[in-house]
This record gives sequence, structure tokens and C-alpha cells, in this order.
Amino acid sequence: HKGATCIIGNNSSVNCNNMIACRERIEIGNDVQMSPNVQIYDHDHDFRVDGGIKAVKYRTAPVKIGNNVWIGANTVILRGTEIGDDCVIGAGCVVKGKYKEGSVIIQRRNEEIR
Repeated sequence: HKGATCIIGNNSSVNCNNMIACRERIEIGNDVQMSPNVQIYDHDHDFRVDGGIKAVKYRTAPVKIGNNVWIGANTVILRGTEIGDDCVIGAGCVVKGKYKEGSVIIQRRNEEIR
């Protein structure tokens, strides 16, 4: 988006079907490895404004991903997220918030078979 800043560090990879949608600022550190289908957004629709989604208004907050981070397949990183250095994000996660360096982020799902 015009006026937005997207920085990708040295030796970082963008893989098949990755999307980096930037309206404000997305910063990706050095040695970041993205698996397929990773999506990173620094914005989302502000559906509460007059006119709703049709008004095309967004809420933004920068995304920062540290150095030496591995992001598993089908992960979605939402606005305002900060991921510290040396983190691993498991496949299929939806992440928003602040994660300290060295974190291993997974989301458990209960499987029920009937």
C-alpha cells in the first residue's frame, strides 16, 4: 500500500503462496524461514465505521518478526504482533500479540471422532 514500509532481512525466505499485506509497517528480521501458505497482515477491516466493510477503512498496527524465526505452514500473523528472536511457530497457528525470544508457539486443537 502506498506509504507503507515492508522490510525483509538478509537470508530470509518467502515461500509458495506466502502473502505479506502491508498498510503501515511489517518488519521481518534476518534468517527468517517461512513455510508455504504463511500470511502476514498489519491491518484488518474496521467494520464498525459508518458504511461497514464497504467504507474500506482499516485498523493498523505494525508487525515485527525477529531474527532466526521459523514459521510453520498455514500460519496467519495478525496486526500488532511482535515475535522475538529465535522463535518457532507451529503449523496452522493464528498469532496475535507479543511473544518473547525463544518461544515455541503452538495451538492445540481437540480432535473428536464420532
